[in-house]
Amino acid sequence: MCRPRRPGRDGLASVGASFTLVVRLTVHVVDWDAAKYPACAEGVARVAEEIGFTAPPASLVGVRALSHPDTLLEVDATAVVS
Repeated sequence: MCRPRRPGRDGLASVGASFTLVVRLTVHVVDWDAAKYPACAEGVARVAEEIGFTAPPASLVGVRALSHPDTLLEVDATAVVS
C-alpha cells in the first residue's frame, strides 16, 4: 500500500516559497527498472494534480535503497527564492 508523505509544501513555506517556484525535480526510485515507469508516472501525476503543481524539468535516478526501508521513492525539489 502506498502511504505518501508530502513534507515539501511545509519545507517550501518555511522559507517563503511555494511549488510555483520549483524549477527542478530529482526523483530517486528504489530498484528502478523501466517496468516501473507507468506506476511512477501515474503516482507523480496524481500528486501533482492534488497539489496543483505543473512539474518542471526532472531527472529520475535509480538507487539501491533510501533512508527508510519502507521508502521506495523520494523527490528532491529545487526552488528559486528571491
